[in-house]
Amino acid sequence: MKYSVGLDIGTGSVGWAVIGEDYRLKRTKGKNLIGVRLFEGADTAAERRGYRTTRRRLSRRRWRLRLLNDIFASELSKIDENFLPRLKYSWVNKNDTDNVHFGVGVFDDSEQEKAFYQDYPTIYHLRQKLMTDNRQHDLREVYLAIHHIVKYRGHFLNSGEISANSSFDAQKFLALLREFDNTFYPDAVKFLNLDQLDLPDKISSEISDSKISKSERVDRVWQHVQLANSGAKKILKAILNAVVGNSVDSVAMFSLSDLDKEEKKKINHPVTDSKPFKYSDEEVEAKLDELSNLLQDEQKIKFLSLLKLSFDGLTLKMLLGNAKSVSEAMVERYKVHKDDLKFIKENILNSFSKDKKKEFDKYYEAHLAEKDVDNVDKYFKKIIDDSIISKDKKIELLQKIDDHDFLPSQRSKINGAIPHQLHRNELDKIISQQSKYYPFLADSYTQNGKTETKLAGLVNFRVPYYVGPLVSKENADRNNPDGGQNHWVEFKENTSLSNLTPWNFNEIVDKDKSAAKFIERLTGMDTYLIGEPTLPQNSLLYQKYNVLQELNNIRVDNHKLDVKIKQDVFEHLFKTQNSVSAKDVKNYLIANGYAAPSIQITGLSDTNEKTFNSNCLATIIWLISWVELLLSQSNQMSWKKSLNCKLFLKIRLYC
Repeated sequence: MKYSVGLDIGTGSVGWAVIGEDYRLKRTKGKNLIGVRLFEGADTAAERRGYRTTRRRLSRRRWRLRLLNDIFASELSKIDENFLPRLKYSWVNKNDTDNVHFGVGVFDDSEQEKAFYQDYPTIYHLRQKLMTDNRQHDLREVYLAIHHIVKYRGHFLNSGEISANSSFDAQKFLALLREFDNTFYPDAVKFLNLDQLDLPDKISSEISDSKISKSERVDRVWQHVQLANSGAKKILKAILNAVVGNSVDSVAMFSLSDLDKEEKKKINHPVTDSKPFKYSDEEVEAKLDELSNLLQDEQKIKFLSLLKLSFDGLTLKMLLGNAKSVSEAMVERYKVHKDDLKFIKENILNSFSKDKKKEFDKYYEAHLAEKDVDNVDKYFKKIIDDSIISKDKKIELLQKIDDHDFLPSQRSKINGAIPHQLHRNELDKIISQQSKYYPFLADSYTQNGKTETKLAGLVNFRVPYYVGPLVSKENADRNNPDGGQNHWVEFKENTSLSNLTPWNFNEIVDKDKSAAKFIERLTGMDTYLIGEPTLPQNSLLYQKYNVLQELNNIRVDNHKLDVKIKQDVFEHLFKTQNSVSAKDVKNYLIANGYAAPSIQITGLSDTNEKTFNSNCLATIIWLISWVELLLSQSNQMSWKKSLNCKLFLKIRLYC
């Protein structure tokens, strides 16, 4: 008896079925031969990796702050020798006999302490004052402001210079929309006027209008874009909703209407969360990882990641408003919070009983800690609805709650959208104002041909990812149960890790050797060709193989492509475009006289027969652009300097 066994292998189950030559299920012992074997799926290392990343981040923060203390220590000791110990051991009670008590507070004098907090209710008030005031300030005040900047220095997602005025770039957002259109809808362009000259200004103005709700902003923006059809409106609204902070509807965005209801729910509610996915969620990275597993499409995940950058930029723009600096915006938030709270106390809480006031205090504390946000918002809405304040004021406050602008806090998760450049800009202004009184603030160093102050170096410096943890192999072997396998940094001869600073990093760490070891650790071994290293997914050879394999399978009017034609398509389409569609190939064949206008192209891996799944030759396109850039710069700098470690890494990764 001939039969076939079919297996559906998943991460938590294996489905199986046995069929005969007639394609019917086989039976034995009175039972159909079909079933499923369930088992516990493997756990990823994501949670453990998250803890490890946090430990490293906090360790490096402590390292920066120790270096900051070293810079200030000698000068601070001249005016207050106990200042740094007092801050470090502020937790020690004066009656503690086991630990030395150095006092409490910024100043050892109670009157001076009181005056300080009256002048500067928050650290941002102090930062703003030091930026704008050119008179000499107490060195302890200068230290506190710079300590705060170095400690909470912002993210490094954006390169180059950034100012408060350029937080949301409408030009880049439109370029992203254009790329989205060409990538996912190449045969039926959805957005028709993205090149209109005044469109960036219109979009920037409408999408950042803080006087209207998020939904109203979305409605105003899409009306400026000329749409091909009603489907395009749905797609654009999904994109805009994600950018303004509403839910990220990937199903609508990518027109995944052919999925069943359960699959759609998983995509829009990743990580088994009952709430729709938003870019403002705390576990946004974990949810993007889960989306990557669900969508199984590199282009879609790349777009969603780039869209998050637009969300971060807009969030920052909304946070800053018309302010010229982070501190100015935070001082304004403090004032708004103070006014909101004063109004609530004078017009709503004044009629509350003692128990109801305690209930308000509980929800207010939860609001400040950003806990149980939905229930806290419901509570605030209820007490406002039940109050006797005017209807217009009710509408205003309820709208502020919906837009998360009610009782705004200086410390919130949206601060994660602030790039480090804005904090560094404030640091530079403080140094400019105070270095005339304290010259050591302007002490500088030179690295990679760039000179900057040592304090700015503390804010700008990042350990390159390919260097890894700054732990010597000997210490890793001695202190880690993994035998140091997760540490690969290489140091130059006759150098010591104990002397490492951002200012001498290149003199102590051998970045080239560290980068080579980083790549070696990531290189797996082939399971078919024993002893041979595997190819990276984005290597030149593997991408070429994928493209040629798909080109071999396509049919033009049911005929395979001729070898010469296939090579022409490969050279002139796939080597020049990051994304190639069936329409692109068709137009190329017609334009070069290889086919008639009526041809039909079939056989693509994409079930909709629209785009090539092989992701083209993105690596070689990138490499060509880099070489062209290096050639253009070769007159100004040597090839040795041009071929920096980043380029070396890319070539090692992809070749």
